[in-house]
Amino acid sequence: MEPTTIFGLTAAATGLGVGFGMGARLMRIQKAARDELRRRREGGYETGFEEEGEKSETYHQSRGKRDSSIVGICEGALRHANGDYTAAWEVRLEPTLWSDDQKIDARCDALARMLAVEKPAGLLIQFRFSSGPDSGRTIVNHLSVSGDGRLTHPEAARLHASGLSLHTAAVGAGRYRESVLSLWVRVPGKRKGNNENVGFGAFITNALGEIKSNGWSSLPTALRRSWAATPNDGVIRRLIDDELNEREKAEKIFRLIERECPLKMTRLADERLWEALYLGHRQNAQSVPTPPAELGVDIRKYLCSESLSFEGNHVMHGDHPAAMVSMFTPPQPFVTADALRGLIFNAYLNFRHTVVVDFIYPDQTKAAKKLDKRIREVRRTSIRGDGRVRQSPEARAALADLETVRDAITGSQEALVQMRFSVIVYAPRPQSLRDKNECLRFLDGACEQLITVLRKIPGVDAAREEPESLQALYARSLVGEASPNPTGREITEVVDSLAGLIPTETVWGGSKRPHLICCTPTGQMTGIDFFDRSTNPSPVVVVVGASGTGKSVFIANAINSVLANVPRARVKAIDFGDSFGPHVDALGGRHLRFNVDDPRAINTWDYKGLEKGEMPDEIQKTLVVAELMLLARVKPGDSLAEDILSTVVTEVYRNEVPRNSEGGLKREPTLSDLLALLDSYPFEHEMVKGRAATLLLALEKYRGHPWIDAPTHPDFAEESPYDVFELDSLENFPTDIREAIAGRVAARVVRAIGQLNEDGTRTPTVLVFDEFWKIKAKYSIILDVIKRGARQGRKDYVVTMLSSQAYEDFEGLYDITSNAGTIIVGKQIGDNSRLISDANLSENAAAGISAIRNSVGVYAQYMVKIGSGSDQTVEMLQVYLSPAELWTFTTNPNERNARARVAALRPDWSPAEVIEWLAKAYPQGLAAYGLVEINESALAVAG
Repeated sequence: MEPTTIFGLTAAATGLGVGFGMGARLMRIQKAARDELRRRREGGYETGFEEEGEKSETYHQSRGKRDSSIVGICEGALRHANGDYTAAWEVRLEPTLWSDDQKIDARCDALARMLAVEKPAGLLIQFRFSSGPDSGRTIVNHLSVSGDGRLTHPEAARLHASGLSLHTAAVGAGRYRESVLSLWVRVPGKRKGNNENVGFGAFITNALGEIKSNGWSSLPTALRRSWAATPNDGVIRRLIDDELNEREKAEKIFRLIERECPLKMTRLADERLWEALYLGHRQNAQSVPTPPAELGVDIRKYLCSESLSFEGNHVMHGDHPAAMVSMFTPPQPFVTADALRGLIFNAYLNFRHTVVVDFIYPDQTKAAKKLDKRIREVRRTSIRGDGRVRQSPEARAALADLETVRDAITGSQEALVQMRFSVIVYAPRPQSLRDKNECLRFLDGACEQLITVLRKIPGVDAAREEPESLQALYARSLVGEASPNPTGREITEVVDSLAGLIPTETVWGGSKRPHLICCTPTGQMTGIDFFDRSTNPSPVVVVVGASGTGKSVFIANAINSVLANVPRARVKAIDFGDSFGPHVDALGGRHLRFNVDDPRAINTWDYKGLEKGEMPDEIQKTLVVAELMLLARVKPGDSLAEDILSTVVTEVYRNEVPRNSEGGLKREPTLSDLLALLDSYPFEHEMVKGRAATLLLALEKYRGHPWIDAPTHPDFAEESPYDVFELDSLENFPTDIREAIAGRVAARVVRAIGQLNEDGTRTPTVLVFDEFWKIKAKYSIILDVIKRGARQGRKDYVVTMLSSQAYEDFEGLYDITSNAGTIIVGKQIGDNSRLISDANLSENAAAGISAIRNSVGVYAQYMVKIGSGSDQTVEMLQVYLSPAELWTFTTNPNERNARARVAALRPDWSPAEVIEWLAKAYPQGLAAYGLVEINESALAVAG
């Protein structure tokens, strides 16, 4: 085999994977080597690819600005000039802020075990935790839910857009942040190689090859070409076999890291690795060029085209000012697993910064010898002339630390490492000299904030890097440039003591396609999709909050987000106290109240499909029988009465349904039809006849009743996407009529479950039951509806939302609520032990509930539990409302009165116009301003 050389191999655009066999890999490398020799003979170092609007330059022309240790990409790994290889992974951060401490400790211990696994000397593991202003990814995912919006509720969409604009403006102002964690592993390569392929030896070999091919007459040309093709550019070259061996050794280390690391990781390869590398080196870049298709291309030109200009204690990387803050002393006396929470979850650190944590592996034998030497030195300094040992407090502390470390690395479960911890801080790109001064002041303030946060960790000493050290450290802190060479910032310790300094936590990222947008108190945006069964298998949502804490407002906001974003969505709500009244009125839905003097019946016998002559299903028959048994005061367990009524109801439908046909006049069965058939039905047994006569007598008093024995009123006949049944309006009805109407309302809600569209798809449906304690006390028949919706919801695309002031109100329904997929807890009063136990909340989450704080007119906080078991996620949400949403959803009595007062003074205004005026005049409501009523003179001026 010809002794050709390779360097700077790249497979970014060829789709070559690590899994190829040795033979295929050898063929590719041989081809790359031949192509590289051909380019060298032709002269120059042309890369073969360039950015739009940028002139292609040779390698030596581009290196004048700065240098890089990375010369290429080889099969998903970076190839360094000294022969090292680096691989990268994107690491999934875990939302464990509100989890048990044991879970966080276990992950920290697992990371320590991964770091302690035997590794070659000189290996470097780097964690990069990058945080900066939110890019709006959650909003983009949110906008993908409703599609073109043609199948969503237009009025709800307009109201929702006002709230969405609030979050969009916050994203534009940089008030939200997002974070990503990546892992970079650099494996040292064999430094010694065949001297034929470097320096003067490479020149002689190349020149002899040229002469052999073209004869001695070509000697001047051969010397010129060989000199141009073999400059000493600091790149280690190896024979092909040596390079393959080093590459395979590096891959073994990479696979070891993947197996041992407890974090969920995705290997960066091809385009993603090139993108991360390019954008990490080119701060001004707005796009990423396509990497070269051929192997063997030196990529340093593209990485080094932006200069580094050091100006005092900051560096201008391209047009972006940057600075560094380093940790000089680690946490004392030990590092806890949650040591970095003050840094990770600080809502005020929403500027762009990157936490860089390096772990460098020295030779363990040499490290142990250095420790022994240092221990002897400390002991000798403590021995006085008389031979007695007199140790100063400092010497005793140093000796204790050294001996502890030495004992730890004696066993096989520990390793000694050198750690570097620094934070790179970036300021926005200045547009002018004055703007630059502002950016530098911003950079100074950001560094001071970081130093303050780091020093709050017990024992930590951190400071901003001085100009001289910044020049030496910054270039080595760039993506992929981490080096095991010492910098003076190393902290030598055992890995178990330092694993807690790896940032691995974040907040819950939310659903992939959220319809409800909110944020966290730590400054990250998130969103909820109540229909997402991948993260939330149970369709039941329980909302608990003390009176006046905003639970009804939260539900109204959730309802509006569903109608505004989920195509064909339907909402059926059972309300008390007019909580959802203004909202349903503003959206043009049906606000259904019941007045004794204005009969508007809901006929239980009616159902969708009756007008076409379609026979009822068993659920419909069951609902009718249940109401008849309620009116006849049949005791539970009376199977004979149930069988009689079921038989007669079926016969009534057989007689009456065929009278209907599509396009004809609708004929609804009523109670009178049942009474007539019950009186004449030919039962065979005398006992059955007697029981039927008793039932007839009990039901006869309702014959012709305007609320019980009448067809469905036109107000209820048409389909509506949003129905709110106000059950407080039933208080003036007799008990039996009140219970019957409540049962009919329940039947209407049940019939909304599993409704099919014309294309055969299920209609997304939300069933809402507010003030559950009243339902349980007065309308127990509705409990059957709730249980049915909870059990059928997962298959029929239904979400059941239950709301009450205390979790104990759900007693008797614990088989449903204890398995609720989502539990939303607002500010609480009293004992929460049952709730915490059923929701399986940690002590941290329980403490979080006690710490909930609401700001009137600004935001409300809720602790949210989604999922169950090992897949459970707990997060604290902070909900902001736009002024229009606030005045639509508010249940504050003074604000409700203000809304009613404006409507009374301006009867020519629609509900939407009333809300619009209030939103402009009092954008945070009345309570936030300490007011109890509006300024009516301002309303007169507005007229």
